[in-house]
Amino acid sequence: MNVIKALFIATVLCAAAPLSSASDDGTTPSRDNDPNVTTYHISSGTGFYVQPNYVITNNHVVESCQTIALRRKDGFKPAMVIASDTRNDLALLKTDAQPEAIASLRSNSEISIGEPVSVIGYPKEHGLTGDYTTARGKVLDLSGPLRDDNRIQFSDMVEKGNSGGPLIDESGNIIGVVVGKVNYYEMDVDLKQHSDAKPVKTTGIAINLPTLRTFLDRNHIYYERNNTGHSIVYHNIENEAKHYIVNIHCVMSE
Repeated sequence: MNVIKALFIATVLCAAAPLSSASDDGTTPSRDNDPNVTTYHISSGTGFYVQPNYVITNNHVVESCQTIALRRKDGFKPAMVIASDTRNDLALLKTDAQPEAIASLRSNSEISIGEPVSVIGYPKEHGLTGDYTTARGKVLDLSGPLRDDNRIQFSDMVEKGNSGGPLIDESGNIIGVVVGKVNYYEMDVDLKQHSDAKPVKTTGIAINLPTLRTFLDRNHIYYERNNTGHSIVYHNIENEAKHYIVNIHCVMSE
């Protein structure tokens, strides 16, 4: 008898990348350590400046932080959450640290399937080194995996630590905020998944531009807008974006 196949999806958040644990006496945490010594856990994510003192990121990057630090060329600078949207997974940070540039949002929200996009951020060990990475892909779907209208899907090119970074069009404008990725699995008719099943498809997920604009407008944050017209050289997109992205470190204690 032939087995009927159906698609099943399992969403995987690109959570902030765990970096390290340390005790407040400088030692490596262990079960034998003094119980009066506090152990701290540090995770890393990405954000981008929309105004000189304001940074956008994901809520899940900063929601559990006791302190937030932005990595800068001149060291780490403090930041604080001043607004958040848990449903849409957005957070707005305020900091005294000034950027070299601020991001421009696309002036119209008309995005096409197949449109070239780029991501830039600090996945995995790049949250330790402070060296950003870039990747290129394309828009795959104008809604989320559950047909949610506040998301778009794009090529699989993000990892833990990319959360909160910009999704950039070929003119260098922001069209979304990277939030995670989704794995699509194939199931049998009884919706059973084999233990060794591998995804048949993986896509990146971003919060779409209208949702980002609504969040900024609600919090009275002015942002730059640019028309999307002629494409620019990918290297130039990177050169612009590296000046407005920022590596976010979240410090939590046990």
